[in-house]
Amino acid sequence: MNRLFFKIFIGFWLITITVLLSMLAATRYSDEFEKSDQPSAYELGKAAQGILSRTADIARDRSPKELDLWLVGLPSIHSVNAYIINLQEPKRSTPVPDDIRLLAEKITLEQPTLVTKTENVSLYGRMLIRDQQAISKLLIATPLPPSPFVYFFTKYIWFRLLVGILVSGIICFFMARSITRPIIALRKATQQLANGNLNFRFEVNKLANDEISELGHDFNNMAQRLEKTLEEQKQLVRDISHELRSPLGRIQAALALAQRKHGEDTAELERVEKECERLNALISQLLVMPNYSQELTDCIDLVGLLHGIASDDQLEAELSHKVIEIISDCDELLYTTSGGLLWHAVDNLTRNALRHTPANTKVSLILTYNKPQGEITITVRDQGNGVPEESLEKIFLPFYREETARSHQNNGGHGLGLSIASRAIQHHGGNIKAQNIQGGFEFVITLPDSLIVEA
Repeated sequence: MNRLFFKIFIGFWLITITVLLSMLAATRYSDEFEKSDQPSAYELGKAAQGILSRTADIARDRSPKELDLWLVGLPSIHSVNAYIINLQEPKRSTPVPDDIRLLAEKITLEQPTLVTKTENVSLYGRMLIRDQQAISKLLIATPLPPSPFVYFFTKYIWFRLLVGILVSGIICFFMARSITRPIIALRKATQQLANGNLNFRFEVNKLANDEISELGHDFNNMAQRLEKTLEEQKQLVRDISHELRSPLGRIQAALALAQRKHGEDTAELERVEKECERLNALISQLLVMPNYSQELTDCIDLVGLLHGIASDDQLEAELSHKVIEIISDCDELLYTTSGGLLWHAVDNLTRNALRHTPANTKVSLILTYNKPQGEITITVRDQGNGVPEESLEKIFLPFYREETARSHQNNGGHGLGLSIASRAIQHHGGNIKAQNIQGGFEFVITLPDSLIVEA
């Protein structure tokens, strides 16, 4: 039998036993309570107070003989004990325990009544007065009343049923929690894996030895194999891309010779040259794909990064009659990174903007630091055509190309640049989003200020 099955089975069995025992106790105590002629401790306490009040009236209004007959006739009913301390004739007093006699000293003409408790009984006392003179002290001891919980539990069947339901509910809650907690944790681990975080692992409880723990081990093994397979795939792509460089170089050399021999106006040769350039650009992107597993140990000035990218891309911008402008609210902002991750990310976005913004327009690189919110924002804005709203998230997928006027303009790219930028920003704990704006389109990078390096 499975261990998880035993957990569920024993849990429901305990709940059933608890309910049955509660019902049995309810029936038992209900029968005993209904058959018993014994008054409750609460009723005995009220009766004792009534006896004291009646005795005080007799002492005040009746003759001494009638009072003596009343006191002698006070029966010891059930567990009620009456004690008389005769102040005028002490020999006529009844035997009184020492602890009760000490408490009786608190009864005076100024304080003629007493209601108190000892370890075993509830004590009610009264000074008997005639003609403004104290003649006796009458004390009545009754059993201590039970706690409110015990009283309600023994008296009312609905209360016993309610207790049984609550107890079974508590057991059910902790059983369900112990079963669902690792499942919820495994679900979160699966979401992390689905979001591309292949380094995330499910924390397996070393003390547990059930099916859920075994599933956690299997999940970790699967995540490890996926991570290893993806790394091997990336390495394979780099190796293949590197090997393609040699035949591509020979093709371009042969193409140059053919153009010299037949002239550069041949349409077929122009088409071959164009496709070779596109293939060469694709291979270059594959070869420079960043390694997202490396630690962030380097430092870069984000303001200098924007100026460096603008300087590198300025020639391309001038050839197509475009301008790159930089807007920053700080002169220097040192930030932790790894290698050229951030450089590749922002450069890919800038080149994308230059490719899609019309001639005689500008591309804006905007850097802002919002210290109260703990965020750094880098915005790359162009004045080109936008992207359909339903494709704003898809454009960051590898090799995705939206078939719009924006993608056809300038022949588009290969669908890798935005994917590289997104992964690089996520590696820094930030996020990137694309949005259409009035008169253009922009990418907004948000980075946490926790990686800022103090100058």
